[in-house]
Amino acid sequence: MSNYLGGATLIAGLVGLGYWGNAVHAPRMEAAIRDGAADVAVTAVHPLDVRVSGRDVRVRGYVDDEAARDRLLAAFRAIDGRRAVVDDLIVLPRADPFEFNARKAGDEVVIEGHAPSQAARSAIAEQTGAGAGNVSLASGAPLGWTQSVQVALDALAQLNGGALQMSGTGLRLTGTAETTAEKSAALAILAGLPDGIATDADIDIRDDGTLPYEITYDAGEGVTASGHLPKGLSAEAIAALMGVKAVTGADAQSGVGSDRIDDILSQLAGWLPEMDLLRLSGGAGGIAVDMALLPGTDAALVGDALSDLGADAIVVRRTDRQVTEGARRTNAASGLDEVFSGGFWLPEMRFEATVATCTQKARAALSGHEVSFLTGTARLGPRSTRAINALAAVILTCTQKAGLRAELGGHVDNTGDAGDNLALSLRRAEVVLEALVARGVPRTSLRAQGYGASHPIASNATEDGRAKNRRITVRWSQ
Repeated sequence: MSNYLGGATLIAGLVGLGYWGNAVHAPRMEAAIRDGAADVAVTAVHPLDVRVSGRDVRVRGYVDDEAARDRLLAAFRAIDGRRAVVDDLIVLPRADPFEFNARKAGDEVVIEGHAPSQAARSAIAEQTGAGAGNVSLASGAPLGWTQSVQVALDALAQLNGGALQMSGTGLRLTGTAETTAEKSAALAILAGLPDGIATDADIDIRDDGTLPYEITYDAGEGVTASGHLPKGLSAEAIAALMGVKAVTGADAQSGVGSDRIDDILSQLAGWLPEMDLLRLSGGAGGIAVDMALLPGTDAALVGDALSDLGADAIVVRRTDRQVTEGARRTNAASGLDEVFSGGFWLPEMRFEATVATCTQKARAALSGHEVSFLTGTARLGPRSTRAINALAAVILTCTQKAGLRAELGGHVDNTGDAGDNLALSLRRAEVVLEALVARGVPRTSLRAQGYGASHPIASNATEDGRAKNRRITVRWSQ
């Protein structure tokens, strides 16, 4: 009986010991081996897939060469408690030279060549949005290769199109940038390459701000634009700056802006009523302005007034356009219907000619557009053409339809000698009379009279009042 009990006790002890070994010691041993394998794996250049089953270790992944493979296997075999190390490591082929290429066309980038690791290959594919199928893993990459390629790809992204070639420690970037700004950005990025990378960049500029463009104003047709307008200068912007309803064309823009064009167009807008044609051209030679003025406009005075326009070249001349007598158009600047009469574009007038209506129309013509003179002279100012044309149209209608006569009165302020003022006021009235005669008004229907400062309509104590007193008036008689 005692022998039986002793045997049973021995069997129970062995069972318990086996249970302890399987339930407690074996998991602890496997966990220790797993920890040891993880410590070895992190020392590898390439990510490894390490799996521990019991006391066996299986390792998969890439190594750069046989020496790296031997070092890893030795480290795995040195793990306490391990039983077997199963080697599924793949030795990468060596690339000499280590090459990588990228080509960009529009938004598409194609990459090919070698990458030193799966992580580098995936990062580059994600950065470029390209598939990594043409990039194979290889050893032999120079120090800092991944950073160098990513920096160079950032530089390539600044270009419209181009190519990146890296061979060993040599890197070459070629292509075309939209503007000097994009080229500068690409070169600045390349300056961040790690030390030891020999860089060569050959970048052309598609648009350096010298691409030609042209903005044309035709008094009968309006404003058109063509070529590569400065950045931000759309058709709507031109119309707003020039004060016209619309601009045709303007379907292409440069990538380079101009800090002058807005100011130039704004200044020219105030002179459109004096213009027959205007051509503003920009390009490699800067900004040039060619203005053809309406008949009767003083080109020299307009040129003087625009001497600080800011253009690189400016020509101010009288128009030489040949127009048929009686031709009609709607002036794009003023919106008025005009008829070509006697060599001048006069507003078309349609009203019943009486003394009352003629007085009203003459006042409207002179209040809407001032007849101005150079200080102290009888020379018409550069903006007087529109007022003279409007007044001529009124007087022609009133003399032809109602047989009226017009007295042109010259008025000045009270500055200076009274006798000189009287003479100056008469000369100014006579100058206006001659301008009207040139526009077809019969001389027999006109009379000039100087009033000096005798009929002020405002106080001569202020400059504003004196300016109002310097004027031309019209009085009608049968």
